Amino acid sequence: MLDFVKGVFSELKKVNWLTKEELAKSSGFVAGFVAIFTFLIWVIDSGLGALAALLIGLK
Repeated sequence: MLDFVKGVFSELKKVNWLTKEELAKSSGFVAGFVAIFTFLIWVIDSGLGALAALLIGLK
């Protein structure tokens, strides 16, 4: 068990971790993409909902 834990820490030292700047940039990109995609899905959903309401005579 001790050899396994030593091996895990040895492998973790080999990992190429992101810098704080790279992490912030990547996180910002992901958050922006999610916000834009969420807005687009909302627009499409609202449009289709309005179209469905129009077709079945709710409005």
